[in-house]
Amino acid sequence: MSKLKNFAGKHSELFSIQFFVFVGLLILCIIFLVMCRDRGEDSVIQDDPATTTPPVNDQINEPDRPELEFTNEEATESNIDDFVTLGQTRGISYNRSVVTQQDIDDFIAQHLAEGAMMKEVTGRAVRDGDMVVIDYVGFLGDEPFPGGADQDAELWIGSGSFIPGFEEQIIGHSIGEQFDINLAFPDDYHAPELAGQDVVFEITLKGIFEEGAAELDDEFVRELGLGSVEEYLNVVRERLEEDALNEDKRQVFNLIVEQSVFHKIPISELEQRIATTMEQFHHEAETYDIDIEDFIREITQGMSYDEFIELEVRPYAINDVQMDLVIRAISFKEGISISDEEFMEGVMGYVEQFGYDDAEQFLQYNPESTVRIALLADKVIEFLMEFAVPN
Repeated sequence: MSKLKNFAGKHSELFSIQFFVFVGLLILCIIFLVMCRDRGEDSVIQDDPATTTPPVNDQINEPDRPELEFTNEEATESNIDDFVTLGQTRGISYNRSVVTQQDIDDFIAQHLAEGAMMKEVTGRAVRDGDMVVIDYVGFLGDEPFPGGADQDAELWIGSGSFIPGFEEQIIGHSIGEQFDINLAFPDDYHAPELAGQDVVFEITLKGIFEEGAAELDDEFVRELGLGSVEEYLNVVRERLEEDALNEDKRQVFNLIVEQSVFHKIPISELEQRIATTMEQFHHEAETYDIDIEDFIREITQGMSYDEFIELEVRPYAINDVQMDLVIRAISFKEGISISDEEFMEGVMGYVEQFGYDDAEQFLQYNPESTVRIALLADKVIEFLMEFAVPN
């Protein structure tokens, strides 16, 4: 993936607002929140480029509220009011997000720091944390020993890449110096002929480099696939303004959900979300060749498999279904739908955005019903924003 795609992905795809779960983010969300809860920390969930999700709303009815019924009924246009009663949907007042020059400056500073580059150092000696370029030859007695020599070797001082004492003795030397390092191989060194032996390394220090923030110049923006610093600045502003707009959309949607009252949850939809989520956890456990029970205990710091489903997965699945119900209720109320043509256009957009080969491959991993509700959610939120009132 190119740096430009990384940049665009981080500040465009991540900021795009699609409101229904592609299950990867649900998994990350659950793991992260469980861990943060155990440490007593607040959590901030960042969207994953391969997922779409509704805004999480802490005010949604808790799953143990007595009036929330779990039913075998399916939610349809004719009975949606039995599942959810919407509050106000038009004329929602919200606090508009504004992008300031300070926001832009802060973003650029962070982006430059993340694009850290190795810069050659002159005029000082080696410090801990530097990267050095050296030639070296190791001697056991008067003879070089096999594998003990290299040229133009790159070594991070402090990395522990070489045997103990090697890196520390380079600190304080300057470019061009030739010097000896005296040390001993550890007693348990893997090569028996060297284990515990006193050796001498002849060192030639050829270069010193340190990591520093990138500079906002033509070279930096070309690495991103952009033509000029001015173009980069325009892209940054556009991305941050898009982020602000999407934050407004989340805010409006959350306000609508807060005012909604949930009565029923379709059991089939809930079970399907739980099953899909747990399939992903099983897959992750298999990837690491860990028993699923052990995997769950590890990521939750001791929770059993059944406890994890009941206390973590199930509440998030309920939350997801509730979001689905709100979107459907609004779409029924306002006559909003997704045509087959819009569906295919949306699928192809996802194919390009997330790097699938074609629509068929995308739909193998993302059920049509999930994709349709994601596309419907986009359309519904655009409708809601037309009538929302910014402060």
